[in-house]
Amino acid sequence: MPPHRAPAAALSLLLFITGCAVTSASAAPVPLAAPTHINPARAPAPTIDAPRRARIEAALPDVGRVFRESAEKNRLPNAVIGVVLGDHLAFAEGFGARTDAGGAVGADTVFRIGSITKVFTGMALLALRDDGRIGLDDPVTRYVPELADAVYPTLDSPVITLRNLVTHTSGLPRLGTLKYADAHGVTEPELLAAARGAVLDFAPGTDSRYSNLAMALGGLVVSRASGEPVRDFISQRILAPLGMRQTTWDQSAVPSDKLAAGHSKIDGKYQPAGPHWRLGAAEGMGGLYSSVADLARFASYEMTAWPARSDRDPGPIRRSSLRESQLSAGLSRPGRQAFGVNWVVATDGTLGYLITHDGGTEGYSACVVLGPTRGIGIIVLASATEAINGMAREAFGVLARAEREPGTDPDSAPGKASSPAPAPRAGVAQASPYPPLEPQPRVQF
Repeated sequence: MPPHRAPAAALSLLLFITGCAVTSASAAPVPLAAPTHINPARAPAPTIDAPRRARIEAALPDVGRVFRESAEKNRLPNAVIGVVLGDHLAFAEGFGARTDAGGAVGADTVFRIGSITKVFTGMALLALRDDGRIGLDDPVTRYVPELADAVYPTLDSPVITLRNLVTHTSGLPRLGTLKYADAHGVTEPELLAAARGAVLDFAPGTDSRYSNLAMALGGLVVSRASGEPVRDFISQRILAPLGMRQTTWDQSAVPSDKLAAGHSKIDGKYQPAGPHWRLGAAEGMGGLYSSVADLARFASYEMTAWPARSDRDPGPIRRSSLRESQLSAGLSRPGRQAFGVNWVVATDGTLGYLITHDGGTEGYSACVVLGPTRGIGIIVLASATEAINGMAREAFGVLARAEREPGTDPDSAPGKASSPAPAPRAGVAQASPYPPLEPQPRVQF
């Protein structure tokens, strides 16, 4: 039996009832209101006390050892790791050569970061929400009416909202008909064709499944709601205020002496990768290039979200919105991974409360793991298609163990700690929590 497609008249009525008409251009945005009565003595700015800082800094050589052992074990062509401690990059170490011809690898070496771009696109949507131009519970069809032709699994399915997109609970397939794994440059008609032809895997909000198509559409929402290309909005609203000068959207914008050459594993050996994918209209799902130095600035900003307090809130988005992005914002069941605004949110009995995201395109892998309430983080970038999140989590574990006083439990706030997860084996790449791309099984994105 073919999947159910709601009749046009019924769908039109449903969109009318739920307020899904395309937003009027004349509607004035209404920014989020701020509280008017506050406790002036509430919660100081975050600090890392001297004894804890000393314990963490003493463990930095162990972080370097874990990184080198894993990189050597997996024969990575090159990689770099960074440790973020509060407001600065406390440690960085490179491995291998920047290209097959040589060149040092360090904190300012630029790699493609793939799906970590989704976190920036989610932040852009929160910025627009803060400005009053969108709402996370708005139906996506308000901004992308072409999605009204998607095929829902049941008549009682709710329409897809922006919150469903950023929490991967939309039911949209991982890719659908969207093709981007080459240098042709995805066009907006191609993206919209994938939206129109999408057959949902489940009713929105009833399950979670990672979807590149969902966040490609999220980037299109940023463009249509802001009136400018998603890359321009993210660059001006987020990257520039954070001083992320090495972070860009185009290979040609990276100085030749800074770009790490990508590699793909073929017959068990790493070989130079082919031309960089050009994501075009879909770049909100994975188009950025960045460095450990720049991502450390971003990680430091993420960690300013905690604790809630009354001091200056300079942005680029509201501090309350930043915290919101780091908490479960969609479907969350016991034993299932939860998503914040694109962050994977977890509470681990060994590592404590953390947020994480992987990224990868043909030739590159990336991983960020943060303990935002404790001011510690790990960034790993590599020009290889090997999953490197196991290395990043093991390095984070070194920090998590070092920061605690003997006999104390890891910081699991907010939320109750789950049972401890098994520790990764030293030097062994762990499988990514995200399913492999289809139809490009070697690549994770």
